[in-house]
Amino acid sequence: MKTAKKIKICVILFVITAILFRLYRGAATVVYEKAKAEFSSYASLSFYKAVAKTLSGGGYDDILDITKDKDGFITYVGTNSLKVNLLTQKLSESVYNDFSEYLKGGVPINLGAFTGIRLLSAYGSETKVKLAAVANVFCELKSVSKELSVNQTRNEYYLVLRSEYTFVMPYYAEHGTVEVKYMLYDFLVVGKVPSVYLVR
Repeated sequence: MKTAKKIKICVILFVITAILFRLYRGAATVVYEKAKAEFSSYASLSFYKAVAKTLSGGGYDDILDITKDKDGFITYVGTNSLKVNLLTQKLSESVYNDFSEYLKGGVPINLGAFTGIRLLSAYGSETKVKLAAVANVFCELKSVSKELSVNQTRNEYYLVLRSEYTFVMPYYAEHGTVEVKYMLYDFLVVGKVPSVYLVR
C-alpha cells in the first residue's frame, strides 16, 4: 500500500514538474521573441548611426573605381579594396562596441511576456533583462547588377551588417543572426546601343 502511495505521489510530482516546465518553456519562447524584436530594432538604428558617423568623417568618397571611355561611357566599375576593408572594419568595431554597451543595461521586456501568452507580451511595465550577448559582428560590401535593357544596367551597392547573438535563460538558449542592409550607391550605367542584337 505504501509503495502504491509513493508511486502516486511520484506521478503527481512528475506531472506538476512537466506542466511547470512547459509553462516555463512557453514563457521563455515569448520572452526570446520579444527580446529578438527589440534587439533587431536597435541593431538597425545602431548600424545606420555608425554609417552616418563614419561616412560624415570623409575619406570614403572614392570607394568605387569608375573608368570611362573617350565618349564618356562607363567601361568598368570596380572597388577600392583597401578603403572598403577599412570602412567595413571600422563599422564592425563601432557597432560591436555599441551593442556591448546596449546589452550591458539589459534588453527591455514587458512583464506580460513572462506569462508565456503572446497576446500579453506587449503589456505591463518594462523591465530590463540581461539575457543577450553578441558573439560576432560582420560587415561587408555587396553589389547587385540588374539588366534593364539592351544598353542599360542598374548597379546597387549595399553595406550589409550581420550580427550573431545568443539569448540565454536558465535551461533555455537561442542563437540567431540579425542582418541589416544600407544602400550606399544606386546608379544606372547606359552603354552604346548595339547596331545588331541577337535573341536566342
